Amino acid sequence: MKICCALPGLTTGYGPSHQATEDIAIFRGMPDLVIVDLCDALDIDQAVPAIAAHDGPVYMRLLRGNVPMVLDEYDYSFDLGKAKLLRDGADALVISSGFMTMRALETAKLLQADKVEVAILHVPTIKPLDREAILREAGRTGRMVVVAENHTEIGGLGEAVATLLLREGVIPPASARLRCRTPS
Repeated sequence: MKICCALPGLTTGYGPSHQATEDIAIFRGMPDLVIVDLCDALDIDQAVPAIAAHDGPVYMRLLRGNVPMVLDEYDYSFDLGKAKLLRDGADALVISSGFMTMRALETAKLLQADKVEVAILHVPTIKPLDREAILREAGRTGRMVVVAENHTEIGGLGEAVATLLLREGVIPPASARLRCRTPS
C-alpha cells in the first residue's frame, strides 16, 4: 500500500482549512510504515520509483502545483531511508524535511553573507530515521542544531530527532526549533 498526500503541513498556499498538520505524528506510530517528506521535483522524480519498488507500506507527502527544482544544485540523489548532507557548515546544522529544506537552503545562503556557515541535512525519510547521519552531523563539536519541518510540534521530525539525540547522549551546544506560521 502506498499513500500519497498533497498539501501537508502548515504552509500550503491554499489557506488554513485543508491542512494535514499532524499527519506525520499519526503515521509515525504505525508499525512498518515508511514516511517520506519530499523537497522538490527532483526528490519526487527519484522517490516515486523507489517507493513503488519498496516491499511494504509507504506514506508520502507531496507538494502541489508548480513544484520547483532545488536539489539539482547539490549533486543530490534520493535514497529511501537515507538523509543527505546538502551543504556543510561549522556554525549551525539545520535538519530539515520537505519544502522546509528549500527554506533552509535559502536561509543558509543569506547567512553566508554574514559569514555564518550553516550545514543542511535533508531528511526525506522520516521513518525509518537515518540515525547514523543525524548522530554524525549533530555530534560535531560547536554547532547549534535546528530542526525545520512543516508539521505541528508534536510527533514530527523535530520530536524524532530530539528523542534520538537524547537516547544517544548527543547534546549540541544549543538547539532550536523553527516552525512555519501562517499569517493571521
